[in-house]
Amino acid sequence: MNRRTANHNIPTLGKPRCLRRGGCHARERVVVAASAAGIDAIGTIYPDYGDQEGFREATEFAAQLGYDGKMAIHPDQVPVINDAFTPSDEEIE
Repeated sequence: MNRRTANHNIPTLGKPRCLRRGGCHARERVVVAASAAGIDAIGTIYPDYGDQEGFREATEFAAQLGYDGKMAIHPDQVPVINDAFTPSDEEIE
């Protein structure tokens, strides 16, 4: 399950609007709805694939919200996604 963000995730001031505000009700609802349905919550694409720092920040934010993964549009984004969604040794224990 994901949420289209064409109009909701427009980069402004270097960060998506949801990220600048510290949260986003729609994104949180996706996580809750996916959990209730027993399916994975997958974060949508980050359109500026050249902005690795912004992508990293948005991906880490999605992981903190409880998303299970994130879509990629460029192979360079895959390591960032893996870093954000791979549990640390402490989280595994």
